[in-house]
Amino acid sequence: MNELAELKMILVGISSRLERIEVALGAENFGSRSAAEGPDGKTEVADFTTRQHVVMQAVVQGWDNEKIARWMGISPITVKSHLKGAADKLGVTKRAEVAVAASALLSGADADEYRLASGGLPIDWVDSAEVLSGPEDDPLRELYRPVKKTKTME
Repeated sequence: MNELAELKMILVGISSRLERIEVALGAENFGSRSAAEGPDGKTEVADFTTRQHVVMQAVVQGWDNEKIARWMGISPITVKSHLKGAADKLGVTKRAEVAVAASALLSGADADEYRLASGGLPIDWVDSAEVLSGPEDDPLRELYRPVKKTKTME
């Protein structure tokens, strides 16, 4: 990956996080609600990380952890961690409950709002991913691909 693409990924992540912070700080009664609730007490699409969005969409479509892991280029344990984080934010504990709650959340989200909250990921990411031959064909792969940290020698 070249430096420009790496910078782009970092900026997408930062802008997404800044928006979440602005929403949280601008919300009324910020201190009296949980981190996963919006100003009206409901979970919002902006409460999730990009990878949690990817995992939630894949779970809604019925993908298992192995398939999600292969697609994202991460381990199934990492997928499980993202799934657990999403489940906590949704206020559920079981995979089926995540699928139902995430489906309701995704179906009620405005496409532009979702794209902004997820750092650029389209609301129908998994639908388009199913028709691709592999993750390397996915034009949005840089949004959810893990970033390899390299040690720089001084």
